[in-house]
Amino acid sequence: MQKDSLFRRGLGLPLRGARALGRRTRQLLPIEQIPLWAAAFLTGAIAVGYSEVFGVAEGWIARLAARHPEQLYVITPLCFLVGWLLVRVLAPEARGSGIPQVIAAIELLSERKSAPFIRKLVGLRTAIVKIASSLVCVLGGGATGREGPTIQIGAGVFSFVARHTGATERTVAHEYWLVTGGAAGIAAAFNTPMGGLVYAVEELAPANFQRYKGALITTVIIAGLAAQWISGPYLYLGFPTLGKVDVKLIPWALLVGATTGIAGASLGRICFHLSFWRRSLRGWWKPALLTVACGLGVAALFHHLHREALGPGREVMLNILFRGEEPPDGRVFAARFFAPILTYLAGCAGGIFAPALAAGAAAGAWLDHLLATDHRNLFAVMGMIGFLTGVTRAPFTAFVLVLEMTDRHSAIFGMMLSALAAQGFSKIIDAQSLYERLKLEFLNAPTERSQPPPGSGRHTGA
Repeated sequence: MQKDSLFRRGLGLPLRGARALGRRTRQLLPIEQIPLWAAAFLTGAIAVGYSEVFGVAEGWIARLAARHPEQLYVITPLCFLVGWLLVRVLAPEARGSGIPQVIAAIELLSERKSAPFIRKLVGLRTAIVKIASSLVCVLGGGATGREGPTIQIGAGVFSFVARHTGATERTVAHEYWLVTGGAAGIAAAFNTPMGGLVYAVEELAPANFQRYKGALITTVIIAGLAAQWISGPYLYLGFPTLGKVDVKLIPWALLVGATTGIAGASLGRICFHLSFWRRSLRGWWKPALLTVACGLGVAALFHHLHREALGPGREVMLNILFRGEEPPDGRVFAARFFAPILTYLAGCAGGIFAPALAAGAAAGAWLDHLLATDHRNLFAVMGMIGFLTGVTRAPFTAFVLVLEMTDRHSAIFGMMLSALAAQGFSKIIDAQSLYERLKLEFLNAPTERSQPPPGSGRHTGA
């Protein structure tokens, strides 16, 4: 009897193993992955289209500002007001960069909570409003970016496909679809596949990478290939000349990282407290007046501080790294520091990735000018990494993104040192990143989960 029991148990082990292997094999069949691949391709295509239209809007306002700068005092406030109204009326969850919304949705899904609210955070309606509001904002010269919004858009596309195909029952859980969608979004937005992977691991779901790494890598590849197939291979910034990079530059890397990390953390802290104050405003007319005032403020920065105050800031980075049109000074950095704050305070949709990179490049170039080191491009690149780290507290993402944007592997150790120095010194200003603080608002504020009718006087956070 005992021998028979042992025999059955011995036979049962391989049988159970075979059944488990069969289930696993069915999960990995290509047909089961088609919805995931389709979502990745669609995200890449949308990211390219969004980028193209964004660039057209940015170019239009730049030409207008060059010919008729006085018109900014009308166009910028008007565009800010329209962008804010789109968010306020149609989708309050579309405001800001979108990254806190994605992180909050992932956490809510992992806790199996608030399904209707999750659909607002990463729904298609929110994605559409996100695109429209950010385009109107940049059309008015807003210092905002498309990269953060593309993360929310990618998560929205993946969520839509997952819910309407039932794919979450066959591949990976719904929250991991959002992670892979966000990673695909940032990979397609910057043409930085490694940056997308690292950001997903470092920020979106750092504790569960082993569960979805296959899906994550696949979707990042497909989204990146789709973007390149449509727009062609390119580097976001190109190949700047950095000069000789050796161990003598280690102190400078630490200095640039520490300085720009503190500056980036300061920008994030200011944005958070100002947005918190904005959400305390009751009714409609007070936020509307504040939005108009922010538009006037950006126009004034353009007229009285520096002409680089407008737009996401890619032109600022290109001017510093390649064109050298004028010696860098503190006015460029001040314009690129305060313009994103005013744009963020306006309440439109739009990200701060590109503005943070531009501010970091301006800060690094200014430091090189002050210290007379003759390493302007290297300081600018390290400043981009440091400032973005200060805002996001994602040092590995920051240096991998900039490394992929410039393809300057000779400076990789300086980049890493800048990122780590920025991560350490940014905590002097604030222990948490802007995204972490904003995520908590979406997780904890029930008033964000419904939009009252116009004129009710109830605060909605727009």
